[in-house]
Amino acid sequence: MITYRFTLSIGYPGAIHEDEITVEEIGYSDREWNNLSEQEREDELEEYWKDWSSNFINGYWEKVL
Repeated sequence: MITYRFTLSIGYPGAIHEDEITVEEIGYSDREWNNLSEQEREDELEEYWKDWSSNFINGYWEKVL
């Protein structure tokens, strides 16, 4: 099973989140994944990482004056 580690850090020591994601979770069998070009894989991983990381970002802005 092909697996990638996804990491999100906000720059503080210990403030890191990691998950291991299989290509099946991204929507591909190992065979289908291996048939993609390197660029297609990178594009799929980048898109999945953006969606994945947005689940762990909680922030806001407010006017203070």
